[in-house]
Amino acid sequence: MARLIQRTEQGEMAHELIFGSTTIGRGCLNDILIADPGERRVHAEVYALGGGRYIVRDRGSRSGVSVNGERVEGRRELAPGDVLRVGSAEFAFEADAAEAAPAQVARSQGRGFVRLTVGTMAARVFGFLRELVATAYFGLSSGLYDAYVAASTLPNLFRDVLGEQAAEGAFMPAHRTLVVRGREAEAARLLRSVLWVVVAASAVVVAACVVFADWLMLAVVPGFAHAHPELMALATRMSRWMMPFLLIIAVASVYGSLLLAERRFWLYSLAPIGASGAMVLAVVLFSGTMGADCLVLGVLAGGAVQMLMCAAPYFGRGRAPGPLVDVRQPALRKVGRSVGPIALAAILARLASLVDRVLASLFCVVGSLSALYEAFRVLQLPFGVFGLAVSRAAFPAMIERATAQDDEGFSRAVSRALRLNMFLMLPATVGLMVLAAPIVRLLYERGRFTATDTQLTALALACYGLGLVTMGSRTVLSRAFYALLDTRTPLLVSAIDVAANIVMSLALVMTPLAHGGLALATSLASILHAWLLKVLLERSLARQGQRLVLAGLTTAMARMMAAGAAMGIVLWASWAGLAAAGLDRGLAGRLLCVLGPGAAGMAAYVGAAACLGCEEVRRLRFWGPRH
Repeated sequence: MARLIQRTEQGEMAHELIFGSTTIGRGCLNDILIADPGERRVHAEVYALGGGRYIVRDRGSRSGVSVNGERVEGRRELAPGDVLRVGSAEFAFEADAAEAAPAQVARSQGRGFVRLTVGTMAARVFGFLRELVATAYFGLSSGLYDAYVAASTLPNLFRDVLGEQAAEGAFMPAHRTLVVRGREAEAARLLRSVLWVVVAASAVVVAACVVFADWLMLAVVPGFAHAHPELMALATRMSRWMMPFLLIIAVASVYGSLLLAERRFWLYSLAPIGASGAMVLAVVLFSGTMGADCLVLGVLAGGAVQMLMCAAPYFGRGRAPGPLVDVRQPALRKVGRSVGPIALAAILARLASLVDRVLASLFCVVGSLSALYEAFRVLQLPFGVFGLAVSRAAFPAMIERATAQDDEGFSRAVSRALRLNMFLMLPATVGLMVLAAPIVRLLYERGRFTATDTQLTALALACYGLGLVTMGSRTVLSRAFYALLDTRTPLLVSAIDVAANIVMSLALVMTPLAHGGLALATSLASILHAWLLKVLLERSLARQGQRLVLAGLTTAMARMMAAGAAMGIVLWASWAGLAAAGLDRGLAGRLLCVLGPGAAGMAAYVGAAACLGCEEVRRLRFWGPRH
């Protein structure tokens, strides 16, 4: 393991270069801390290039960075025995010539993807059952479900900050790197420290949101204050009771990231089923006595079940000597520095949704909030089953290739994930846009969910569907940055995404599309987001002397687009024929008008893709038998 030996008045201090990048500065979250008042928080950064090669880069320090007395302009490769001076601190660079690459895990992305997809599909089906039951009992037009959607805004706003995105983007890479390097004790200390920090931070956020719920809900749905004061009161009360869900799901997310890192895909993807089951039971058993408040009970009980399922395999882990939160551990500082940009990116991503709810409450009819929410839930089925599954299955390989500084392997992992994402998400995009109304009618139109509610939801679904492919692409590309321990670039792109989304939302909500314009703005911003991430990932790797080689991606995309066009034609023609024949009535007719065209469209898509030579057809065919 390469090291930087810091020379101090008290003697020498060794700093092992465990991670792909090591920061040096006076900021408390740097990997190597130096006392240099008046300097920038991050002075310099050392990158591992693989094969025992390391470079140092000046991060704009005022006093400069030098190697063997020569000032570093930009970056410079380090050789064994070099003397590195950063501000007033001096280090000697030691490289282990026999340094071995971290142990590789020779499991295929295909096998992980299949497991994660099947488990996620089961979880999404149960999630849909939850939504179907809730909307059948409460409908959209009454506004009760609007109040629930508004109340869920606060816990969900902070969920990604303290939940899945933070755990998988900041904690998981650092923890996995320690495990791959054989540092199990350090990994256990990191787990314990992160858990306690998450619990403390979540408790503070929960308490603050409970106290200031009145003002916070006024900011979320200002249109309710005067037009629907009874819905405002209900949303505020529900929000207060729902806030503890944040603490529960934050702990579940830490343990869930361990399941993901260890490729325990079944349990990871099946845990949310418990949450859905609890919600269904709460609505069915208590809606008569509790009214809409039963939804809050279901959320809390479901979160507890999910946490227990994720945490059960790890009871007893994190027991290691030392304080509950080891602030001196470099890995914890690495997590702390990474989680900041992820948290800001998560808030920015939720900010666009928050603005949509504000605009919907002000300019759209009652039920629009719920229509947007339910349409996005439908969108989440293919996105969660395929889009997230592809990126999550590829993420461990990205981390391991990045840790090993395997340029070619990293590019291959990213390229395959992007191609597979598009191959799987494109037919879902076409299906949702062409069959939006039949799908919503089949899934939701029963009980108190009316034909008017169907029209509202179908418009939003068709507009959301346009951005489905790039939603998956941006998830893959964001995780590529996280694997490189770069969380700032996704943050920058998220800020641009949100700004563009808000501008387009303000313009489109005033058009005849109304709430559909809000969904369309989200899709257009997603396309911009994915394109920017790809461009910046290429530039980021180039600055480190590496390349992102996405071999054949453009050609593959063109072939898939042609196959998607064939699918769209078959979908529309088959659905129009069934509707013209009057076969769309009743539950059986609704089912026929979705499954019939869907099957014909998928056959056309796969057939066209095979004829055009799409490699993904062959890969999907042989994943199961080969593994």
